[in-house]
Parts: sequence; structure tokens; C-alpha cells
Amino acid sequence: QKKSTKVCVISDELNIIRERTFCKECGKRLIRIGGNRSEKWDCRNAECSRLNYRITDNILIGSVLNVLNTVIANPDLINIQPTENTYQPDMTVTRQQNEIDRLMENPSVNFENAKTEIIKLAELKYDCCNYDDSPQKTEQLLSFISEREQLNTLDIDLYKSTVSWIYISHLNFIEVEFINGK
Repeated sequence: QKKSTKVCVISDELNIIRERTFCKECGKRLIRIGGNRSEKWDCRNAECSRLNYRITDNILIGSVLNVLNTVIANPDLINIQPTENTYQPDMTVTRQQNEIDRLMENPSVNFENAKTEIIKLAELKYDCCNYDDSPQKTEQLLSFISEREQLNTLDIDLYKSTVSWIYISHLNFIEVEFINGK
């Protein structure tokens, strides 16, 4: 680093933002290119195209800050309609249950085999369950932003506890997804 003419050291906050920033089109992590004065964010996936416009650190951080301030000003924006928690068994569950019934009807039951089949049935049933935890995560989000003042700079702790992902499209739309999926 001492011998290098261009040392690019980025802040810890920018590294945290980098961990959650992805290309909207291909889903790959975006790369920050360049030094502290000529930086830009871009998609380096060979199967995906480059961003149409230059996104700098200030643009990215400013966009995230704008979204957080908007949500602080109007917390109703992060409310989400929960889906109903359901269990919808499919044909594989029915087949597995029939297989277990046949095993149990046999007078000389192989208990190890039956135990393996019962565990497999439990896994199949679990895969058919639909559980929506967005109401709990929405409450958690509201507790993080309640009674907050508008931010002048990005509060990285608030960012880490509220934001799941940042997606940037090739048309440079920046989307922020909160922990509740909104």
C-alpha cells in the first residue's frame, strides 16, 4: 500500500452497504470500481450488461437516506398485507402417508425403515407449510423508526437493522427492500 500510487480505502459503512447491493436484472452483487474520487457501482456479470449511468457512492447513499427519511416521515409506507398461514399438502405427502400406512400394516415392521419414512413425511409436510412472518418484522421495523428524527447522514445501525437488500436496475432505479419484504 505504501508503494502504490492509488490506494483506495473505503469506509466500513460503505462495505456494509456493498454487502447488500445487487443487480436487479441478474441478481449478482454489484461491484464498486475506482478510487474515492472516480468511484462508480456496476454489474460485472459477463452475462449481464453494464449500468446505463454512473452511480456514485453519494448517489447510492443519498438514495438510501431518502428512502429511510421517507419511511421515518410516513411509517405507514412499510405496512404490508400478510398472507394467510396455510398448510396445503400435495400428492407427495399423500403418497408418503400411504407408504407409511402400508409399512405399519405389516406384522413384521422394520422400525428403522418406518422411522426414516416418518421423518421423510414430516419434511414433506413442512415443505407444504406457508408461514408469513412479515407482521412481526413490520412491528420490529416500526420500533426501529418510531420517534426518530429525520436523518442528515446515513445511520448505519438503522440501515443494518432495517434494510435487507438494495437493488439497482440498468436504468438506474434504486430499490430498497426492508426486512419485512416491502
